Order: sequence, then structure tokens, then C-alpha cells
Amino acid sequence: MYEVRNAPRFIDVAAGGEHSLFLTDRGAVFVCGRSDNGRLGLAFTPSLVNQLTRFNTIHSSTDVTVPVELPLPPCMKIAAGEYHSALVHAAVHNSPTSSSYPVRFSTFGSGAVGQLGHGSSVDDVAEPREVEYFGQLINARVGGDYASPVRCAALGDGHSIVILSDASSHAFGNNESGCLGIATAMTSGFSKHSERYGFGVRGPSRATASAIGPLAQHRIASVSTCSRHSLFLTTNGDVFVTGDNAFGQLGLKGLGKSSIPRRLPLDVSVQQSACGARHSIILCPDGTVRVCGSNKTGELGLGRDVQQVDVFTHCPLHHLVSMIAAGAAHSLFVSADRRFVFGCGWGACGLLGTGLADDVWDPNTFVFSTELTAGDTSGTLHVTSVSCGSHHSLLLLSDGSVWAAGCNGHGQLGVGGVEAKQFHWRPITMAVAIEVDDRIAAVEESVQRQRAAPPPQEGEAFQPRLPSGADIDVPTSPTSPAPVTGQEASAQDDDKFVCFQRSCGSPTPRGE
Repeated sequence: MYEVRNAPRFIDVAAGGEHSLFLTDRGAVFVCGRSDNGRLGLAFTPSLVNQLTRFNTIHSSTDVTVPVELPLPPCMKIAAGEYHSALVHAAVHNSPTSSSYPVRFSTFGSGAVGQLGHGSSVDDVAEPREVEYFGQLINARVGGDYASPVRCAALGDGHSIVILSDASSHAFGNNESGCLGIATAMTSGFSKHSERYGFGVRGPSRATASAIGPLAQHRIASVSTCSRHSLFLTTNGDVFVTGDNAFGQLGLKGLGKSSIPRRLPLDVSVQQSACGARHSIILCPDGTVRVCGSNKTGELGLGRDVQQVDVFTHCPLHHLVSMIAAGAAHSLFVSADRRFVFGCGWGACGLLGTGLADDVWDPNTFVFSTELTAGDTSGTLHVTSVSCGSHHSLLLLSDGSVWAAGCNGHGQLGVGGVEAKQFHWRPITMAVAIEVDDRIAAVEESVQRQRAAPPPQEGEAFQPRLPSGADIDVPTSPTSPAPVTGQEASAQDDDKFVCFQRSCGSPTPRGE
């Protein structure tokens, strides 16, 4: 028997490459999607996760198709990259005289090029592990008694950038394009699996975090990053850019790439930024939007005749905007009243939620409404957060519900269905079996044993230890309604981007 329990109230969402993270108002973290290399933080086998949730609707045993809660202390922030994830943990005050320091910032998933910050010898990490650099740094500064040292984090495909509460910026991982903003990089002994994830073994990378020196004199409020470039926003509204500029995505005309952050010569202050694979978006305090980079599939909203622009250009929106987000090659804009979402760009996977697979060239294309989709006729419901993965999108509403659209081949939408693509926005599924019988209890017991058991030795296969006679029968989920599909579009090889909206920090008022 299945029943939708009282769903948790979500306050933040993070869309990764093929996985998603959700944060509740009580600090709980839920995850779904592809779980190989540890990116979901599930230390026990995904097959057991599926049995506990009583869902097994995706063909691969490494896919989790509905959000599953991680057994963690409360968290404050979440972030998702292509192959890894990060958490900012809630503050727990510690004695200044204590030799230990509490966990504040943890990473998990692939460490192929140092993007976890745990050192060059670390490959995959299957559960959240503290990045010691930040704990030691803050502990040394203030004696171990502090409120919230890490403000936020932004993750790319092979790198991570962290902003601390003192407005300093720190980075680690792959720096081949200069996206870390650190002129020199440490290269040595990275994971044998780095090539499997598309990273060069000898590429310049940092396996441990380092302060971004060129930004030391500036107070950083937030950062957005992607596969090869990054944008930093200061507390007074300035923008610094670094990384690849092959398509003009830095907004610095005539520059191929930059290995250190450079200040944009803008005539306006900036409130929020978003990075796509080959494009960038900035939101100004007056609600207007500027864009630069590639417009190959309409992601800039500048029409079919424009292929790319190498300086930030006004986006011809007919309405003021309160929030922005960028995926690999698509863009989303939330209206000033936060009741409507507009979008443009690549549409092959349905990630715009228009019901079609066509690319969208007009940024004024309506894609979501709290009235039409959520049935809100009072006008009180609004969008509070938006996050774009490589090929999927997530919207968080003020009632704590989450709506998703786009590719779902690994269950990253959290809707519990088997469809590879969702062309219309759908709410994530929080359906679980309410009948706890001996079979479910057996699996729960097994999970507890796995956590208590010592890790397998090198070369030893992991074997789930189910109680004898425990025959686990996993029913499938109710049939999900089939999506309304338009023309099936297939991307060419050069359109198979590795990128996603990777930003941290809410839109920041100037002078904060």
C-alpha cells in the first residue's frame, strides 16, 4: 500500500549533472538521481535505498528515483556539481579550548581531479566527509567557537569554490581553464579515474583548497561557476570573472581566457550571476538582465541571427526579473512578483517545461506559473528558488514544494517515474510505503549493520548482509502519466555540454 505522507517543507534545491539535492526547513538533506561514485552520499548500496523507499522504477541499480533523506546532522546549505556534492553544516558551538573542531563543510562524490578538497590520493567518497582545510582555517582564526564559517559553495564539473562568512574566497579542483582564479596550480598523482570523467590526468589542478589571492582585497558575496569559467560578485555590486572566454562568456572582448579574476567594466552594479557551459547571465538591481557568450541554441535570448556576443548585452525581456538561473545551454528568468517563470535555450530534453523539444529563442517565452501549474488562484504562492542542472531544472515554491522538468534518465527529477524525459513541470514524489512489515524491517536492520560494520579491505567486494531468509519483494511505483512530447531533438556531439547552474548566495543588495 502506498500513501503520500506529509511531505517535508523544502527551503533550497540544487541540480547537479544527473542528480539533485533538496534541503528542508529542519536542516534535513534529501537526494535523488544517479548515485555512482558517491555523489548522493549514500554509504550503503543504492539497491537497499530503493528497497527502503519501496521504489525500483529505474533499470539501473545505481539510480534513486525519489528523494531519500541522508542520515546527517542539520545542514544549512547544499551544492551540486557534475560528479560531486557539498554541504554546509549547521553551526554547533565548540569550546575554544577544545583540540577538535566541529564539521562545517563536507564534500562527497568523485575526487578524480581534486574537486573534493581531500588530497590527491582520494578518489570516490561515498558519504559526506569534512574538508579539513576549512575547519582548521576557521579554528585557527577564532579559536573554534564560531557561528557559520562557510557562507556558500559553488561546484563545477571538476572544481569547487567556497565563500566564507568573512567574504574571502577559496577554491580547489581542476584549474585547466583558469576557472579557480588561482594563477598557479599544484599538479600531481591524481586519480586513475580522472580520464573516465573527461579530465586530463596532467591538467593543472589543486587537490586541497587555497585562498584566491587576487580577490583577497575584495569582499565576495557570492559566486557562480560552470565547467570552465566563474563569476564572483562583491558586496558592493562589482563582478570579477575568470576562466575560459572562447565564446565570450567572460564578457571581456578580445581575451581568450583569464587565469586570474578580472573586474568587469560595467556601468551598473550586479545583484546575481549565473554561469552556463558557454554563456553567462547577470541580474541588475533594477530587474534588468544582461547576457554574453554563446547563443547557439538561443540561451542568450537574442534571437536566431546572433551566434554569440563577447560583451554583456541587454537581454530583451518584456518584464522585470527577480532571479536567474543557467543550465548547460538554457536560461530561466523569474518575474519580479515571483509568480511566473520565462525561459529560452536548448529544449531537447524538455528542461524548459514547455511541453516541446524545440529550442526557444525568445526569452519572453512563458514556461511556468504558480496559478496554472500549482493551482494557486489566491496569488500568494511564489517561486523562492530556481536551479538548473546540465539537462534538468528545479523550481522551489513558497509552500515548500518542488517542481521539476527535463532529463530523468537516472531519476534526477525525483518524480518516481520511468520516463527518460519530462516535458512538463511535475512535482517531486514523496510517496513511501506506510506498511512496515518484516521485509522492510529486515532491510532497515541490514542498513544499520552496514553502518556499524568495518569497511571492506582493499580488493574485497562489498556484500550486503541481509538477515537469513529475508526475501525482499520490491513493488513498483504507480504508473506515472506519460509526458506530452513534442519533436524529439538530438544534440550533436559539440552540444553535449558538461555544465549546470552552479551558484551560491541569494541575490545580494548592494552594500550588504
